[in-house]
Amino acid sequence: MNFYRHFGKRLSDVLLALSGFCVLWPILVVIAVLVKSTSPGPIFFRQVRTGRYARPFRILKFRTMVHAAYPLAIITVADDTRLTRLGRCLRTSKLDELPQLWNVICGEMSIVGPRPELEYFVLHGYSDEERRLIFSVRPGLTDPFAIRSINEEEIPANQARPVDYYQQTVLPVKIKAHLEYVKAISLRHDVQLMMATCLAVIRKPFRRARSEGIDNGQGAETRHPAVGRSELEQGAGVLGEQYRLEQGSRLP
Repeated sequence: MNFYRHFGKRLSDVLLALSGFCVLWPILVVIAVLVKSTSPGPIFFRQVRTGRYARPFRILKFRTMVHAAYPLAIITVADDTRLTRLGRCLRTSKLDELPQLWNVICGEMSIVGPRPELEYFVLHGYSDEERRLIFSVRPGLTDPFAIRSINEEEIPANQARPVDYYQQTVLPVKIKAHLEYVKAISLRHDVQLMMATCLAVIRKPFRRARSEGIDNGQGAETRHPAVGRSELEQGAGVLGEQYRLEQGSRLP
């Protein structure tokens, strides 16, 4: 397991990402043309996320919202009016995530690993020990929590303050799942998660989003809290530097 964690995992990431580009490039080209032709704006969406050793990097996705919607509120709710018609389809099928294969090739992400989090939540929702463990590995395209909550963006849909709900209710469960994954990394487990992800994506269009236990009874119209872009990105670089200084030689 140690060999896979430190060497085999990265090797398999590169091979799978390159193979993915070779097989999927026609689909990528078609999606890029559709994104550009159906709504004004760039083809790709880039956003700062927290990577390995808490270093910030820019995650890559196909743009799914109208260009005027950027910079974004940090939580995207279900039936968000900023989504384009094509963007809604891309999010449902998870095809908007395919450009992250480039992040994998560049060494910023892994095929399987904790989904990369916004630095705002890392700064305000993680303990020092959680940061040390979770960010000892590269973030991934998929993880156990992402599979269980394939409709994650719909979780806070009925909340008056979706950011607070995400940070106080969803994030602790997410962190727990990330810790469990990091402590049990193995080739077998990663293969199982990749297969489970494929099945979940295939089933997603045919499943109704579960809303039980989500509505807090407020019934208020969902609005995005005013969390500015500068506040989100204020920890860029600072968090990574703090992490490296604190951990020093303990980093793997």
